[in-house]
Amino acid sequence: SCYVDKLIDDNVINTPNILSISRAMSGPIFLGIAFENPHSITAIIVLALAAVTDYLDGWLARRMDLQTNTGAWLDPLCDKIFAGCAAVAFWQHLHWWTAIPFVVFDATLMTLAVTLWISTERGLYHGGAQIKANWLGKTKYNFQALTCILLMLQYYPVANWTLAIANAFALGSLLRHLYPKELST
Repeated sequence: SCYVDKLIDDNVINTPNILSISRAMSGPIFLGIAFENPHSITAIIVLALAAVTDYLDGWLARRMDLQTNTGAWLDPLCDKIFAGCAAVAFWQHLHWWTAIPFVVFDATLMTLAVTLWISTERGLYHGGAQIKANWLGKTKYNFQALTCILLMLQYYPVANWTLAIANAFALGSLLRHLYPKELST
């Protein structure tokens, strides 16, 4: 109980972070539903709710002045968990030239986020890389969501091209995280 109170006092447990975690938890739910029936209204609702929580968590964090380091890495991590579950649900419709970069970029971004967060929290990292969300990552996530919608509608070739566009934004986001100062000047 004391540990939970400390997490609440430190704003680790707050409304925006709970929304992010709910998005990550909805990933396996979406996976299960989409495996059973990828075209169901329930799958569409879960996808829509994930998209809403993605925008709402950041908006609330800024509006309620609850922006934290935990939230900065948790939001994109939860995006990647949901997107990964969606990719598994539709793996049989993805081409290798879109699926492999998706896995590589999202796994790299997820690893980078967790590593930077742990290193920063422990005072071990003083470099320039940043873990906070950027417009490239948000655009990537929107293209991934569009890919899901296209897959649900059985527009498989278009979905693969949309995922390829998402992968390009993922690469840009990764570079932005690694070299934030060099890319902003």
